[in-house]
Amino acid sequence: MQDLEDFILSGKPKEGKEELIESLFGLFQSDLPPTEILPGIAQFLELGSEREVTKLAHMLFNCYNNTPLWVLKGHTPADLSRQVLSDSGASSSRKKVGRNDPCHCGSGRKFKRCCGRS
Repeated sequence: MQDLEDFILSGKPKEGKEELIESLFGLFQSDLPPTEILPGIAQFLELGSEREVTKLAHMLFNCYNNTPLWVLKGHTPADLSRQVLSDSGASSSRKKVGRNDPCHCGSGRKFKRCCGRS
């Protein structure tokens, strides 16, 4: 986040930068993905070269991926992607549920009478 803040403060227009930095967390919490936030910030900072826009995009996505989000119940996108990758190997080693085994949902009923119903 500090790199992104330093990059924003080093740009051309001087007014409104502190407000932009303060509102970044709110922008991340909104339903807007970083791909929709990026053009507005790039235009506000008057970035001219593609290299500057690419640098801003990398910092913006890095910051977004490491920010806890309300939508993800306080988890960061990076945490969830690491969890999915670690769980993907564990799913193949799970024991198959039999028809007469208790249902995994915790209802207390047999699997065939609960979640196993077609």
